[in-house]
Amino acid sequence: MIFCGPGEYEKTFYNLLNRFSAAASFPVFADASSSARFPNNKNVITNYNSFFGSEKFINNFDPELILQFGAAPTTKFSLEFFENSKAAKILINEFGDLLDPSKTSSIILKAKPETFLSLFLKKNKLSKRENAYLNSIKIINNWINDFRKSKIEKSQFPFEGKIISEILSLIPSGSNLFISNSLPVRDLDYFAESSNKNIKVFSNRGASGIDGINSTALGIAASSKRKTILITGDLAFYHDLNGLLTAKNYKIPLIIILINNNGGSIFESLPIAKHKNIFNEYFKTPHQLDFKKFVEGYKGNFVNIKNWNSLKAEFVKALKQKKFSVLHFKTDSTKSHSVRKEFREEAVNITNNFINDN
Repeated sequence: MIFCGPGEYEKTFYNLLNRFSAAASFPVFADASSSARFPNNKNVITNYNSFFGSEKFINNFDPELILQFGAAPTTKFSLEFFENSKAAKILINEFGDLLDPSKTSSIILKAKPETFLSLFLKKNKLSKRENAYLNSIKIINNWINDFRKSKIEKSQFPFEGKIISEILSLIPSGSNLFISNSLPVRDLDYFAESSNKNIKVFSNRGASGIDGINSTALGIAASSKRKTILITGDLAFYHDLNGLLTAKNYKIPLIIILINNNGGSIFESLPIAKHKNIFNEYFKTPHQLDFKKFVEGYKGNFVNIKNWNSLKAEFVKALKQKKFSVLHFKTDSTKSHSVRKEFREEAVNITNNFINDN
């Protein structure tokens, strides 16, 4: 099993990963922040977080070996699976860093992932073979893909997970996508299907949290010839409002997808959310801000998105702008949380049903 975590990979990495995974018949559990889902690799698995919610999957599909390229995966379920797995675990990254919060890895290789894969393929002749383990995982992944598509299509505007999938359908191939911390990066991991588009994904992971998101995305947009899109939440956007001065002064045409659920809605998944008397004031921290006035103060283009059709029209307009644009979604965090929960529960059921029948 291969875990492809967030990281800065060279262009050759994805082709080498494709060749290696095909030759070894290894499933690639690709964190959406790794860019390994774009373009598509037929062994890339996108629904592994759903698998890890199933005890039956954990008990029946624990591998003998895990190779981890780049940083540790984003989600709690992935980290727990990695920690509890009895597999031999090899970390492969350029500086030989212990990118394993569980500290259960067996070996750390100080090597660029591209170099490791290239040398391994040159020194070892792997004959492609049928692999029931890989095939079973791919079938479960495809079944959950089908369910996810139907679930997203039926979801009411503006479900936050569908915002992610709609933006991915609209982004031109050859673009940069910067994904903010908190819920956006997790929704990307759950709802981003693999695609043949060439999309370079960036994120700020680690102790910095939601600080500096706007400024980092603006730096990427300014230094790249690619179209650059930022998907961010309201608190992360608010934390770095002053970064928009850079957009104004240097006329950087960043497109910002602003998902405004009025506070830190990621905390609604924690037990503290049941204590309404303190949850809103100390955890969710609703702000009731009118972001339009801030954006226009920095000479940006601000649009309230009212439905999916208006998103498509306004996104096309934003791609042609020579200044930054903010496409603003006012969302209902409680409803989005409910849809996420339903999706995860049914995805676990799909996984269990496959295992029961096979």
